[in-house]
Amino acid sequence: MDMVSPSPEFQSAAFVGGEKMVVAYSTVHMSHESKLASMRTNNIHFSHSTGFHEVIPGHHLQLHMNVRHRTYRALFYPPFWIEGGAMYWEMLFWDKKFPTTPKDKIWMLYLRMHRCMRIIFSLNFHLGSMTARECVDLLVGRLGHERTAAEAEVRRSIDGNYRPLYQAGYMLGAL
Repeated sequence: MDMVSPSPEFQSAAFVGGEKMVVAYSTVHMSHESKLASMRTNNIHFSHSTGFHEVIPGHHLQLHMNVRHRTYRALFYPPFWIEGGAMYWEMLFWDKKFPTTPKDKIWMLYLRMHRCMRIIFSLNFHLGSMTARECVDLLVGRLGHERTAAEAEVRRSIDGNYRPLYQAGYMLGAL
């Protein structure tokens, strides 16, 4: 596990998984308010519920299986398989009553709501119905995202490194 360096942190406000787990947290280069926002975004309950999406079983199991079975999937890297499969585990853990505290339950529901909002803002942005600023405002106003986290989320989603339907792949793939 590594920590995101200060500049890429503006691209990813939380966890990044896959072969290597990377965590974003407050740094000495941030203002005090930015540090507090980072700590609110990356709290223990978020970490708890994100762990089985990013690590085990989640993406870790996917990477293990992808090199052994149906290796042709690597040609396409479909977000509905990659992110939807990892989110499926989140939903299964919810169904199995994995979260035991009210805060863990709230964060799991918050993340599910976040995935729904990704569908709304990313499709609207790519269809030209929303600007990046409107996407950020949607995440802050309707979801309660910290503004810096919302800006990082939108920046990551629309900077060209992800295909337009990638963000929709989480929820739609899990269903």
